[in-house]
Amino acid sequence: MTLLFLTVLYAMPFSLILFSSIFGIRYLKSRKETKRGFVKVQSALVRRSYILNFELEESVGVSQRDKIFNHLSMVFPQINKIKKMRLKKGYTNIDQKSKWRIVRWFIRNNRVNLYVFKNFDLSLRTPTGIFVLKIVNDKTLTFEDIENTVKDIRKKMTITGLGVEDKGAIDRLIFLTKSFDDTISKPELDTKMKNLKRDYLIDVIKEEEFGYSTIWIN
Repeated sequence: MTLLFLTVLYAMPFSLILFSSIFGIRYLKSRKETKRGFVKVQSALVRRSYILNFELEESVGVSQRDKIFNHLSMVFPQINKIKKMRLKKGYTNIDQKSKWRIVRWFIRNNRVNLYVFKNFDLSLRTPTGIFVLKIVNDKTLTFEDIENTVKDIRKKMTITGLGVEDKGAIDRLIFLTKSFDDTISKPELDTKMKNLKRDYLIDVIKEEEFGYSTIWIN
């Protein structure tokens, strides 16, 4: 009796871990499937918003970052929510830093911001994932630039262990450029984008004199 009790006692933790792992994996898979379904529906709405709102409105803001942030808030409800929350707190543009020193310290030293996104111009956490913005001013954007950025993100997120949970996943990577070469304008771009190993969406936006035009919408 004692032997049986000890066997059960020692087997229980292993069984709990096993069942927790099985149900945990199923739960994560179901969440990813739900998220993929949501993304498909959202993509159609995003494409329509880009065409109807984004390209027709003149850019407004105090800086290049602030202008694109304001424009993206017209397309993505998640970003618009962040904008409204900031306005309620008294922040009139995206360049304004937090009034609280502890918050500024956390943003600077958070490993996600510090390591994965330190070379990006903007990273916004939303309920559907992180929106990442890369502004290319100093050169003509090429598909190789996009490919290298995707590879760099994948490598860094693997090192930090991000991407396993939804809260660490990227929702959308956005490139803002003033010029691009024929590797982006060619018809083969659709195939190239599909072949990129990634779990997030990519948009390419061209900055015009008074607004923006969409080059590629995922």
